[in-house]
Amino acid sequence: MRNTHNTQYVSSYVSAADYWQLLYTVLLRATIVMLFIYIGLLAFVMSYGVVSMRSAQMVQDTRARIGTLETSYLNKISEINDMQPQRFGFEKPVHIGYVVDTRPAVSIRTP
Repeated sequence: MRNTHNTQYVSSYVSAADYWQLLYTVLLRATIVMLFIYIGLLAFVMSYGVVSMRSAQMVQDTRARIGTLETSYLNKISEINDMQPQRFGFEKPVHIGYVVDTRPAVSIRTP
């Protein structure tokens, strides 16, 4: 007997074993991709946390330096205020006067 079936067309039927193998492969690849995405996001979050902590530490260091400078400035002002000007030959003014300018003010808009 001769085979009269047309073998030119491939059947679209997939066996159950092939279906489960395909499903397993797709799910395995999806799991691997999601694992890499999870590791990438975890690395990103950790690096963001490190940068955030470093910047917060830099702000604290800057505040501490500013506090030190303010203290130094206030101590120097206090020393200047506590100085006795008479020790250095300065005398207390007898009269305080201000010079009054009688000239008209000059500006760029004056013609």
